[in-house]
Amino acid sequence: MRRSPSPQVSEKKPVKLGGGQEEASAYHEAGHAVVAVLLGIRLGKEGASIIPECDTEGWVHLRKGFSGNPKYDNNIKVRDGLETRVMISLAGETAQRRFWPSSVRSYEGMSDRHHAVNELSYLTSSPEELEPYLRWLDIRVNRMIACHWKQTTTVANALLEKKRLSAKEVLALVYPLPPINPRYHTDK
Repeated sequence: MRRSPSPQVSEKKPVKLGGGQEEASAYHEAGHAVVAVLLGIRLGKEGASIIPECDTEGWVHLRKGFSGNPKYDNNIKVRDGLETRVMISLAGETAQRRFWPSSVRSYEGMSDRHHAVNELSYLTSSPEELEPYLRWLDIRVNRMIACHWKQTTTVANALLEKKRLSAKEVLALVYPLPPINPRYHTDK
């Protein structure tokens, strides 16, 4: 996951995925996207993609999640914002692992996990605090993905079909409109 696609990345040669890795990547990015939507973070216009680029197998474009400087602002809004960003970072690997456990390689999720640890380090003063905090957020993310597995699968399948989804498309897949009951619907 990354915050926004880099303009220079699209000019470089794409990476070729094989052996089911595209499906794993779709679930990875779907995990990021679904948890972001569930946590109330708006996706940027670019939405989500599994089009491989030089340094990534996919990405989710997020709008700014919160304001504040964690180095100087120690309040609940900053804490909530950091926890939200950490949960979104952890969600990709969680969804990928649930879909296909052996597809997760130690180096693939390192960027997301490194980002999560870096964010949480602003809120903790030692590894003894950081490790259980990260584990607690990991548990919350696992529960969110488990409870919303149908939406995660729907987004992943749409990514496999289209390769790229707009923010509106992701939102519609996570929160589909209920079918109209013809008994109460009139075309007048």
